[in-house]
Amino acid sequence: MVRWKLIWENVFALSRSSDFSGLPRNMGSPVRRPDKKMRSRGSPKKTGLRTKSLFASFLALYLCLTVLKTLLSGSAPLCAETEASDGKALVGSQAPEWNNQTWVNSKPLRLSELRGRVVLLRFFMESTCPMCSATAPSLNYFYSKYKARRLLVVGMYTPKPCPANHPVSQVRKYVEDYKFEFPVALDNDWKTLHTFWLDRVTNPAFTSASFLIDKKGTIRFVHPGGEFSATGTNKASQEDFAEMEKMIEKLLEE
Repeated sequence: MVRWKLIWENVFALSRSSDFSGLPRNMGSPVRRPDKKMRSRGSPKKTGLRTKSLFASFLALYLCLTVLKTLLSGSAPLCAETEASDGKALVGSQAPEWNNQTWVNSKPLRLSELRGRVVLLRFFMESTCPMCSATAPSLNYFYSKYKARRLLVVGMYTPKPCPANHPVSQVRKYVEDYKFEFPVALDNDWKTLHTFWLDRVTNPAFTSASFLIDKKGTIRFVHPGGEFSATGTNKASQEDFAEMEKMIEKLLEE
């Protein structure tokens, strides 16, 4: 229903607009008033009314065809009824390999080299991001508490709002702001973000997804992005933190 409502709202807005550039050439032209000769021959104002009525019919037909085309093409705008993916469908699948070449706090790592360790992978952006800043202490906490038990936290920096060639010196500044001591890779082209997340889910709400990968390289838990924190300002953030820690401990015991 929400999808139809948005479509008809767009139709209504278009019908009220004065821009008819998308219509046939003559449909937006003003109606000619009948001249005196036409009036004298018994062609009253009905001619103009019929023209207006015809124009309105063409406009209605055009709008209906536009709506039909939108529905058939599947290109109607995303709306509230299209829920953002929570990534649960990825649980149980093999984590894809990454091939990032530029790293901070570490030499280049490959996921395939980390078999036998539990990996917490988090995509993050600039330190001006409030959700990334709120989650950073949680990542530091997990790394400090569980690294001796072979948990490895890996940060994956993705520039926002779109891929950009940010220098490693700039990313190192963000790493220092967050106080990250674990390995961080630069994903300037979003290749790893697409491989892990954007190309595998529908309508993701965030790019800052987190993945828990077990010792065999299987994705066992997905946080779809945003904030998780033991001291979070909302209950969902605190619950997500608790669920993340519970799963970390479970995977370390396996």
